[in-house]
Amino acid sequence: MPSVKHPKTLKTVPKILSMFLYLFGTNLQDNYVSSLDHRGKKQRISEKKTTYWTKFNLIFSHTMYVIANVWLYFGAENLFFFILGSLDAFTFIFTQDILYSRRDSVRSVIMRLQQLPTQGKKKSKCCRFFYIQIILWFSALLTAFYIVYSFAVFTHSDDSMTESEEEPVHLLGIFLKVLIWTIHILYTYEGLSVYLCLFIHFCLLMQEKLQMINRSLKAMLKQRVYEVRDLQKQRRIYCTLQDIVSEANDVFADICFMWITRIICRSCGSVYHMSTQSWTGQGFILQLLFVMDTVFDILYLSLMCLFAEGIVKSKSEILEPLIGLCGLSNVHMVDCALEIHFFLCIVGHSPMAMTVGNISPLSMNFAATILGVIGSNGVIIFQLSASK
Repeated sequence: MPSVKHPKTLKTVPKILSMFLYLFGTNLQDNYVSSLDHRGKKQRISEKKTTYWTKFNLIFSHTMYVIANVWLYFGAENLFFFILGSLDAFTFIFTQDILYSRRDSVRSVIMRLQQLPTQGKKKSKCCRFFYIQIILWFSALLTAFYIVYSFAVFTHSDDSMTESEEEPVHLLGIFLKVLIWTIHILYTYEGLSVYLCLFIHFCLLMQEKLQMINRSLKAMLKQRVYEVRDLQKQRRIYCTLQDIVSEANDVFADICFMWITRIICRSCGSVYHMSTQSWTGQGFILQLLFVMDTVFDILYLSLMCLFAEGIVKSKSEILEPLIGLCGLSNVHMVDCALEIHFFLCIVGHSPMAMTVGNISPLSMNFAATILGVIGSNGVIIFQLSASK
């Protein structure tokens, strides 16, 4: 592989994604600078601030997880609010801890992708990561709407307004309840959406590099003239990408497994609640919250599997020009046949996919299977609850 420069910053990470990751305690940028730099002192102060903020964020999120569990246990009107709320909080804490403990691996994966050679005209970040920006802003709007809607639910359900000396206590109780619930929603919806965008960002970078290899091989096939070193260069890039995917899968496999588990449990729990509780009066407001949760989880699952499947599809597209080069080499360039066959065997027989707990690759077929499991269990739950 040709020598490349080693940048100290992750230029491929969109600023909005980097900002949201920083707010939720995950810093991917390397703030290290040489001591000979005249701004080294300011940079070291900035690095200390970043370290302190990250540690504070971790401590705060874990403390709020304990407080939210206690509040949900004593303040939730039914058991489902406690179970599903606790599951949401645990999923965020689990994801945050995994990414924090493996932040060097995440940074290394994105840095190695950034260091690989590029081909053709570069797109602007706005165009390259348009989907990430849409998801982040959509999740922010959904979170804001959910907070306002939940506030309306709390104020509507608290009809025990008293007068004189008990009113400040009542208002304080509403304030604390809304504060805890707001933080819980920020972590559950916006926080997990930010981590999903990090996963999607990696998938998009992988697709770019694989499509680059595909374009290079198609150009060789079109020109009908190429050299062995050109094939070796593309093969080395592909093997590097294969190693990067393996490293990234070690980071995200357990996280994806936790995300899928949460989606299945939440969806089945929502179906049970919607089939057993009233849809009239105040019950309609609560039922609408469960419908929003289910829609959010289905979108989350679909996006995760859609972009992960893009890696497998981009890899499969490399086979077509390789097969064409294989036939071409047998006629015109016999010396390249061995190299092409070797490259073809690597692409055809080596796995390159993001998995769920190293059990099953993420794809739209997997998403359809999960949705089928949720649907079949939902029908069973609905029938059992109706029989009662």
